[in-house]
Amino acid sequence: MAGHQKVLTPEHLDIVRRALERVRTQRRLPRRGAQAERLALKALDLFKAGYIREAALARALRQEA
Repeated sequence: MAGHQKVLTPEHLDIVRRALERVRTQRRLPRRGAQAERLALKALDLFKAGYIREAALARALRQEA
């Protein structure tokens, strides 16, 4: 499957969104802006790398960003 993009379902996007909101709120980051965008991109990267549970994704996101 090398070279194929993983398809994100609405459920996957909800997991990413909730983890992202949790970390964003803890860091008191605005919903929009460069910091929020970087955090969102990192969240998607981590999800694609296998952090598919909300709590694990949020933990990894806090450590990475």
